[in-house]
Amino acid sequence: MIYDYLLEASDIFIRYAEHMSMTEYRALLWIAKKGEVTVSEVAQFLDVPSSTASRICDQLDVKGVGKTPGYQLVEVVPSRDRRQKVLKVSPKGEALFDDLRELMLKPPEHLKPAIRD
Repeated sequence: MIYDYLLEASDIFIRYAEHMSMTEYRALLWIAKKGEVTVSEVAQFLDVPSSTASRICDQLDVKGVGKTPGYQLVEVVPSRDRRQKVLKVSPKGEALFDDLRELMLKPPEHLKPAIRD
């Protein structure tokens, strides 16, 4: 039964951000949990350099990295300090979490079977 939930949850993530890495996933969950965070705080949480955290946040944002468009799951919060980038979950990110909440409330018999080809 746990596998059914996990498979359906992974389907939800794929629908919103098909190529999301585990590190991006962890960053997104942490941003959602904290509400508003700086890129420096994301770097501390993930235990990565600030430049790496900045690229991860860019990928979660609309900018993306290089020619790859971003997932649009977080957005930059206007800040008085223009040197500091503050992030929060975007409406698209909130929709992802709403879908996950809905999944968690489903009775097990309403889940898709875990059998995959």
